[in-house]
Amino acid sequence: MKGLTRYLLTAGLMLSTVGKPTINSSAPSYFSELTPKQISYGNDIESFNEQTTYLMENSKKEEKKNLFGLPAKYIGKTQIMEILKKYHKYLPPEFSANDIAKIIMKESSFNVNAYREDKRKDKKTKEVDIIPQLGLMQLTDETYYGFEKEIPFEEGARDPEKNILIGLKNFGVIRNYLKKNNPNWENSDLEYKQKALIAGHNWGIGSLKKVDFDTDKVPTITKKFFDYFYDNN
Repeated sequence: MKGLTRYLLTAGLMLSTVGKPTINSSAPSYFSELTPKQISYGNDIESFNEQTTYLMENSKKEEKKNLFGLPAKYIGKTQIMEILKKYHKYLPPEFSANDIAKIIMKESSFNVNAYREDKRKDKKTKEVDIIPQLGLMQLTDETYYGFEKEIPFEEGARDPEKNILIGLKNFGVIRNYLKKNNPNWENSDLEYKQKALIAGHNWGIGSLKKVDFDTDKVPTITKKFFDYFYDNN
């Protein structure tokens, strides 16, 4: 639990006197599999919220623990695309704005408060660190603080614009790493480059390097990410 303790101290959070995380409903997992073509977003946030609220209320999934006690809060694809247009210069050349929107949809279902925990076991100490992932692009505190030093993670990562901007900048870091360390990068086709970028984002660039940047050797969860990305073109 060292990672969680370190994070709480860094973020300056105050837990309730009960000392337990609040239980909240979060977007059902099947909703994250829906594509923009299957959802009529409408031109305003309200119509999108009505649709997602219906899906959530009719879900039979169990409620999930949320460290921050945050309710689900959805925004529409129109707002997502406006943010991507504003920061278009940060888009990796391998992705269109719609490609990034698909990645955001897969990560969070456009839920600003989307939260999950990544558990990582230390091979030496055998202790398990809990790494919070928050917001539209599921940023970790490590990634977030790599770009933002002033606004606390639990606040800034829930800001749609800041979350997406940091996510885009992180793709740039991943891309630069691949260009520098993968000798086959420049001669690779578009599909490989897209998969490598997604794997670096979803699995971690260090993990991808350990398998010599072979996107066929990524874990199942990342392969499902590939499938989602290409099945929803």
